[in-house]
Amino acid sequence: MTLDTLSNGKGGTNIYAGTEVHGVYLSTDHGGTWNSTGAGLRDTSVLDLAFLPGGVGGTRILAATEHGVFLSRNNGQSWNAMNNGMGHPAVPTIIVTPRRAGNGRNIFAGTRGTGVFRSTDDGLTWVATGLTNASISAFATVDDGVEGSMLFAALADGDGGVFLSTDEGANWSAVSTGLRDILVLSLCITLDGRGDRDLIAGTNGYGVWRRPLSDMVLTDVQAPTNHPAAAAPELSVQPNPARDQVLVRYDSQGEIGNLELYNVYGARVLSAEAHASGIALFDVSQLPAGMYLLLLRSGAETAARRVMVVR
Repeated sequence: MTLDTLSNGKGGTNIYAGTEVHGVYLSTDHGGTWNSTGAGLRDTSVLDLAFLPGGVGGTRILAATEHGVFLSRNNGQSWNAMNNGMGHPAVPTIIVTPRRAGNGRNIFAGTRGTGVFRSTDDGLTWVATGLTNASISAFATVDDGVEGSMLFAALADGDGGVFLSTDEGANWSAVSTGLRDILVLSLCITLDGRGDRDLIAGTNGYGVWRRPLSDMVLTDVQAPTNHPAAAAPELSVQPNPARDQVLVRYDSQGEIGNLELYNVYGARVLSAEAHASGIALFDVSQLPAGMYLLLLRSGAETAARRVMVVR
């Protein structure tokens, strides 16, 4: 069973419950009583629910089911299949996220066996993302300009683990350090005691695992340990987030060094020589949207700054 709640606009809360074989039920009295929602979904296993903002005539609800995605535009009174471009696979999980460019939103559907699909038109059409031929059990996302746009997908087949996309599903990389060969069934993002965010993964038979989001932003790009006797280089970036160009101000403390920009997969995408101090201009207009890491390497010292590219 899956549960979701939404304000009903009358000072109360609607609770929607997706059931194993009887579609979606609705409670308007805090779970005291339940009623089956409308036609089109009554004899279907519902695996996940999500809400679409806006709409006229009632709440728009997405239901991920054993037979694809269904949409209700009227608080669940009726349902219609929304699977153009995706077929009718089992969809264990679905999530709605903001789009990086302009207005609108993305809907990501995690299927059983055919990977992740994306819709940018509220479910009318779907296209496959860069994560295919996999069974997806859960999503989690953060998109606030601090960690950047990060979409996580949990795998419930093959080697399991967790994959990360920072460009709206176009590319994915494994972030499964410590989770290899473990099937992941659920994901969520939490704050730890220091105010930093962690990705929490619930697994099949191996308990609950945790990993800081900052670990996955830096991926395999490692900064050398600072030498205690040397002054640390200084580095600043403007604007951040950036769309076309990044102005980098640096002071390498008298050393000639290098400025290097890495994507979240650890690949260097831009570089420039850094003289003792000065300004460098990086053209990021051709880079995909997402989080990057800028390093200033100077002798044994390294300074690092996160850079967010938006479209």
